[in-house]
Amino acid sequence: MGREVGCMISEGPWLFVGIPDAVKVWNMQTAAEMNLTGPTGQVYALAVASELLFAATQVSFHLLGYICFVLIFFWEQFFSRNF
Repeated sequence: MGREVGCMISEGPWLFVGIPDAVKVWNMQTAAEMNLTGPTGQVYALAVASELLFAATQVSFHLLGYICFVLIFFWEQFFSRNF
């Protein structure tokens, strides 16, 4: 893959891999592959609930010291796509 893998999760036929600035997706039944973009930074956590995919990334910046926080992204109705 050539990029740091921060996390990995499978749900039904789907395999989701968190990498820097994206989530890589494979459908293990059809061998289809795609990238979900939106997150910036390394994706460290993925979760699936009610047919929604959530991704958490670490973002840091300097403001009166070092502050880190997590951004959450989600993709609605991802599982209803046919590819």
